[in-house]
Amino acid sequence: MMKEKPYDVTMTYLKNVAKRHRPPIYEERSKVETFWGTSVADAERKCYARYGYQVTVNCANLLPGW
Repeated sequence: MMKEKPYDVTMTYLKNVAKRHRPPIYEERSKVETFWGTSVADAERKCYARYGYQVTVNCANLLPGW
């Protein structure tokens, strides 16, 4: 059995920054979150499972020291 390792996954998404009852104004935001997985593809899959396909995964890197 493979052990899971921490991966930093960088993702981008569109956020509506308009005030209530106004037409939408979208800004592109990005954030980095840590997911534990057995491989890079597994960490990306867990990211999509959590946030759905409205996020775009830019890169996934193994945390230093692992």
